[in-house]
Amino acid sequence: LDEVLRAAVLARREDIAPGTVLGTVALDRIVELAVAGTILVGAALLLDLPDWMVTAAWGLGAVLLLALLGSISLVRGEARLRQWLTASGGTRTAWLSRGLSSVAKGLKSLPHGRSVLLVMLGTAGEWIATLLFYLWMLHVFSVSCGGEVPLIMSIGNSVAYMVPNVPGALGMYEGVQSGILETLAGLDPSAALALALSAHAILMIPVTIAGLAVGIWELRSHRPHQPKSAVPPSAAESP
Repeated sequence: LDEVLRAAVLARREDIAPGTVLGTVALDRIVELAVAGTILVGAALLLDLPDWMVTAAWGLGAVLLLALLGSISLVRGEARLRQWLTASGGTRTAWLSRGLSSVAKGLKSLPHGRSVLLVMLGTAGEWIATLLFYLWMLHVFSVSCGGEVPLIMSIGNSVAYMVPNVPGALGMYEGVQSGILETLAGLDPSAALALALSAHAILMIPVTIAGLAVGIWELRSHRPHQPKSAVPPSAAESP
């Protein structure tokens, strides 16, 4: 839902093809998946994690590899794929061909030079802020645990939102974070769920309120205006 809304709003405001915006969204997800996968695989190699977390780490690494290969294949084979779809004929294939072209264009927007550094700095800042947030949450709930717990919770945060599910990752987020807290911090299920629900509320409620405000403003500011008639109706009806 987030990706579709983002594509629709940007396409409407900036006059960009929705497929191109979706391509940039896919690129954003790939970058996020790459960072989370790298950290999780590193944690699996360096830390003493439960078997299910190690399995999840390698599974996430495999998904990352498939996503990268799929994106590279689409960018490199776009021309051949469009040619094959065009030869197939039909309105739907023509629409699909244009859509794939737009997505490939968005994927080609991979930053270069200084932009790469800015993306890396922004990603590092996001992860540091997330790590500090979970350190604060554990402190508020008086949870004594090792430094790996907030790190794994930060990774769990990304995984919960990356997996396609209901808006806001409701349920998925609580399941992931509760499992981490029960396994690594030794919390009982009720305490783990309470912490996960509190963290999710703090993360989601301000963003949701801000999103609703922006959405209402967006709808009101782009409402089509009815042109005023130059001639009053009474004058137009008079002989």
